[in-house]
Amino acid sequence: MVNMHIPFVNLSRFYSKHKEQILELTDNIGQSGAYILGDVVEEFERDFADFCGVNHAISVGNGTDALALSLTALNVGKGDEVIIPANSFISTAGAVIEAGATPICADVEKDQNISLESVKKAISKKTKAIIVVHLNGNPARIDEIIREFKNTNIKIIEDAAQSIGAEVKGKKTGSFGNCGCFSLHPLKNFHMFGDAGMVITNSFETAKKVKILRNHGLINRDTCEIFSRNSRLDALQASYGKYLLPYLDEWTDRVIEIAEYYNEQFIGYFYTPKTRPSTKSVFHNYVIQTSERNELSDFLKQRGIETKVHYPIPICHQPAWKKQSLPSAVIPIVERQKDEILSLPIYAELTDAEIEYIAKSVITFFNEKNLYREAV
Repeated sequence: MVNMHIPFVNLSRFYSKHKEQILELTDNIGQSGAYILGDVVEEFERDFADFCGVNHAISVGNGTDALALSLTALNVGKGDEVIIPANSFISTAGAVIEAGATPICADVEKDQNISLESVKKAISKKTKAIIVVHLNGNPARIDEIIREFKNTNIKIIEDAAQSIGAEVKGKKTGSFGNCGCFSLHPLKNFHMFGDAGMVITNSFETAKKVKILRNHGLINRDTCEIFSRNSRLDALQASYGKYLLPYLDEWTDRVIEIAEYYNEQFIGYFYTPKTRPSTKSVFHNYVIQTSERNELSDFLKQRGIETKVHYPIPICHQPAWKKQSLPSAVIPIVERQKDEILSLPIYAELTDAEIEYIAKSVITFFNEKNLYREAV
């Protein structure tokens, strides 16, 4: 078998398919002289809200700002605790810190999504919010979590940074909680050509507050209602987003096709991503779990296949967490998974030949080591 070179992502291949339109859009914005917020941004926000099935979408500078500004808009701050999964990207915790609150780590289930039972154990009198992360584009049990806390004052924020287009019972992730937060970073399944983010909500008051918070806390050109940051989306990225959004379902269908092929090929070798009944995963990452993770990663690298680990260090084990003397957590499943999880390449631009090469290479590794076994 001749080695291929397959990067974990291939943004240049993505760009080449849309180059003509991107250059035209860039020129249009350049000629317009309107570079920050404005009509194009508002049009993109309306399109995004319609796609997610909500009343309001507010664009911001990035996904971390989306989380932090949502927390502030929901009056979460000093003295409050916010429960988060221990295995998310560090921005989930960082946003809580930025809002002035204290992050509390919870454990996860086999599918890497936050465990409702662990959340319930972490609840205290100080709990003001729960951030539910739909990790890897696979929906968490958001409907069950909403139902569990519907008669409380606890706010539910969805970190849907990796799950745009994912669904639970036909409803888009991000649309269940008080706010849904998205990152449109170039490594996300729907992305811009730079940093960008979005907050969605059905609350007019929350949307209004996020809009004020993203623009220095200004209610008009001269009057600052509350000191805040600059997190405005530029018109250039919005023009790209408006153009690209209609393609998202097509890309998602292709990625699901790739994931289904992987699942079929890997039956019996290790744990593969599972989608719960009545849910739709968009497979932002395709994460397997195997005790042979490190050896497999090295083997694939030798064959030209790049892999990643999302994420090797639990949030509550990060140096920054320890420096701030934040609470420890009991997270046995996260502890086990951190040594077993491995992300394989999965994106719409992969060719059939590349997908087959990846799958055959993985299977070759296990067969050569005589490690075929029934997955659990």
